[in-house]
Amino acid sequence: MNQKNKCPQCCKEPALIDKVYGILPGKNCQESNAKVSRPKMGVEFTSDNVRSERKEYGKSILQPYIGGKLSKEYIEEYGTSALANVSKRDIREAQYVYKDELNSHNLHKSKGGKI
Repeated sequence: MNQKNKCPQCCKEPALIDKVYGILPGKNCQESNAKVSRPKMGVEFTSDNVRSERKEYGKSILQPYIGGKLSKEYIEEYGTSALANVSKRDIREAQYVYKDELNSHNLHKSKGGKI
């Protein structure tokens, strides 16, 4: 086996050859790569001014539906008068859909939202 057919990562095991992607790491290297946890959020390069305004006006980006679920955060902030065809049952079954979002724990500090 020549160097071109060896895993580009460890240079020990055979490489996997793909018609589209070319030479890929071997099976063992791919399995070990899959075990490595990846960051959930990428690095964001922005100014302090933009960051502070996002915190200050965070509620202004709330949407009534996320993934087909009615947002309880939206209802608490804006009410239901602007929502068409929303039943009392829909309102009762609304869920906190922003709880897993970055900085969602600070939404209550935001002065955005209500006009």
